[in-house]
Amino acid sequence: PWKALKALSPLLVVGGLLGWNTSRLERLHVGAFGSEWDYGFLDRIGIAARALLHYAWNSLLPIEQIFFYPRYEVGWQAVSNLLAVAAVVAIAGAAIWLVRKGHRGVFACLGIFVGSAFPALGFLNVYPHRFSFVADHFVYIASAGLICLIWSSYLWLATRILQRWFDEKYLWIPVVIVIGLY
Repeated sequence: PWKALKALSPLLVVGGLLGWNTSRLERLHVGAFGSEWDYGFLDRIGIAARALLHYAWNSLLPIEQIFFYPRYEVGWQAVSNLLAVAAVVAIAGAAIWLVRKGHRGVFACLGIFVGSAFPALGFLNVYPHRFSFVADHFVYIASAGLICLIWSSYLWLATRILQRWFDEKYLWIPVVIVIGLY
């Protein structure tokens, strides 16, 4: 893992610098500063957890999508924020447990999703957060990590379990059903 991190470090540095520049432009030129963005770090963790769950849910089941989602309550007095943080911690714990068991794919897919969505998770001030903390178009690229996770999970399930019960020539049927949902 350290060799891979060392190899990726130039890209991470460039990405960090570009993200910092975007944040600076949002503050100085777009106007993403003031009381609407005055949240503490723990508040931003709650915002990020709810945004991650929202984006994951809408990527898995894209129904009732709207252009402007209601801006949800910020702060630890909201039980939904605590539940969202607990869910994200549980998912991260499960992914780390799978890595220790030798299955790195789930962690990689979730890492791509979270890393790509990071600028829109509420840690950086962006002007659209004045109206809503989530917008589906923030995670078009990031959802690739979830899509890979869903399809690799399906393939794992199909090859390990369904193969025992069904003939291989019928494994394409769930694929058509899932594609039909979109």
